[in-house]
Amino acid sequence: MIIYSIAVVFLLVVACVGYGAFWLKVLGVPHPKSWAESWTISFTLGLGTLGWVLFWFGISHSLVNAVFIGVVMIGCICFISLRTEIRYPQRATLDHKTLFLLVVFLVCVGVDTLEAFAPPADADTLAYHFAIPKKFLGLKSIEFIPYAVDGAIPLLVHLTYTIALGLGGELTLNLWVYCCQLFLILGVYAVARRKLPRFYSMMISLVLLTTAGIIFAGGTGQIEPKTALFMLFAAVAVADGLEQDQKRYLVLGGILAGFFMASKYLGLFAVASFLLLMLFYSPRVNRISIFGVSALASGFQWYAWNTLHTGMPVFPTMFSWGLTGWGDYWNPEIDAAFASLMAGCNLESLFAVVSYPFLATLHPQECWDNQRTGLGPYFWFLTPAVIFVTWKAICSENKVTDSFLFRLIFPATGFYLLWVAIPGIGAITRYLVPIYPLLLIAVSSGIYAYMVRHAVPWLRYCLTTSMTLSIIIGSSIQFLYGQNYIKFHLSSETRDEFYRRNISYYEGIEWVNKNLSRSNKLAHQARYHNYLLSNPYILISPRMQVMIPPDGVDDIEQIRRAFCEQKVEYLMFVGERPPYRNAFNFEIVFTERSRQILSRTIANLSRLTGERLSMQKESTASAVLNTESEYQSGVSISVARLKWEEIDFHQNCVKPQDAG
Repeated sequence: MIIYSIAVVFLLVVACVGYGAFWLKVLGVPHPKSWAESWTISFTLGLGTLGWVLFWFGISHSLVNAVFIGVVMIGCICFISLRTEIRYPQRATLDHKTLFLLVVFLVCVGVDTLEAFAPPADADTLAYHFAIPKKFLGLKSIEFIPYAVDGAIPLLVHLTYTIALGLGGELTLNLWVYCCQLFLILGVYAVARRKLPRFYSMMISLVLLTTAGIIFAGGTGQIEPKTALFMLFAAVAVADGLEQDQKRYLVLGGILAGFFMASKYLGLFAVASFLLLMLFYSPRVNRISIFGVSALASGFQWYAWNTLHTGMPVFPTMFSWGLTGWGDYWNPEIDAAFASLMAGCNLESLFAVVSYPFLATLHPQECWDNQRTGLGPYFWFLTPAVIFVTWKAICSENKVTDSFLFRLIFPATGFYLLWVAIPGIGAITRYLVPIYPLLLIAVSSGIYAYMVRHAVPWLRYCLTTSMTLSIIIGSSIQFLYGQNYIKFHLSSETRDEFYRRNISYYEGIEWVNKNLSRSNKLAHQARYHNYLLSNPYILISPRMQVMIPPDGVDDIEQIRRAFCEQKVEYLMFVGERPPYRNAFNFEIVFTERSRQILSRTIANLSRLTGERLSMQKESTASAVLNTESEYQSGVSISVARLKWEEIDFHQNCVKPQDAG
């Protein structure tokens, strides 16, 4: 199984590189002289192409293995046909410092590899990054999922997850997302080599590899490391296009920026920042048009998809702007509930905007989501050198804006300013991962260039020390994070035992998967259970969907009708008091520490009753990787069956005698 999964991932990589090489050939863009840059830009371009192509098969109900095999084979044929165009590594002499860094790199990668060979346990990965591809595979097509955050969003990268899951299963998918992280590390090394010697390029790559945000996201379904690839090479392509005044590079940059746009709404900020960059240099209509059309061609499909289903391309954002067309999928109440999730997370002052990168390191906030996903202390250590070199650059007679590094910093800065300026996004540190590689390369290369040009010894010490300390701190965090997976691999722990230790209330999932028919639809509360459930389900969170009204609604008939229309047959809930207790006739047996029986009867809903099916022992899940404030360990989880005595589920929720 392991060998098979590795083989599938290898073929996916070859196919992506093949597709990328094909597009470089079509655009007339020569492969970079560096083998690392040749492979990474080809892979990145092919990664986006893979997701783009699968979209059209998805809307035509053709997400099946035969199609997947065909798509991979075509990519492999492109690779074989264009293999002479691709650069390959050359034998090189490695000094002691390089060998040492290579050993450190392999150790860090080894720790990450343990996560790739373990069951996925990240909350967002289980909630939607892996759950959505699993849903698409079951349906053999793309389905509009009207859930805020988890559903109706650009899903280009997720379609590459779908092909990995379809061809090789869960392990293949784990290895695939991990492989994408490795290409990001290699890509940073490759671009850094344009301006830095091998030693410092490897050091920058290690800084990135041991950054908390990458440790957390790289080996999971989180898409920020994948979008960072699109952002990195889009910036390189645009910078080359402006420097050489070559339209083909702008087309390439537009395609890559469009892939970012098709993967996450924040990709719109990337496209906007590149357009601002071109306006800054020269407001040529042809430049802007070429880039814009290219970005639109590669990134429009998910926005058209959302418009088709909701009337608006960016569902569910911008509802408060008074835009219409949301249909049955959104309303003011749920928009307010969703907005409350971001309350207190926005940067509302100029000081906050300027100080955020520092505060996010020294004073992490829960609402920033950076207690596990921060960007590390590297720039903190480098602050004296940054201030010194920046001041010297301002005072210099040389035109800084003409440099390659400035063209990398500009779109990163534009992205950041748009990120903090648009209300309702929230200052979540993980969202800055796509621009972090650009800043790493540009700032480090700028300091090195000034150090060499003006022979300033203390800058070398500052640069080297900052990198070293960051790697030491980051690798320590990486080791601590990896202990969970070390324990899994060194013990005889089963998959279920691993999940009982890491996922809150996993006992309920076990019972559902073992006892319910695969056709029984379940309503549940915890979004991180989605991927693990074998049954069709609906999440009853009041902040993410409107199909099921929030608990506490007085209109009992509305609740009954909603559950009936969604064909919900079972309800899984946490704690002693079930949701919708004002609508259901439940007989609830409490946990051992309680001795009473709750029974509530609603006369006009006597035909809808709940029957307690199981009482699991109190959960001992510690939620090592996943914590949700509303779900506490040590609370029981229960499953109830909804009896529809006079209702025919399959005849539009009407009484059988009225169906005709």
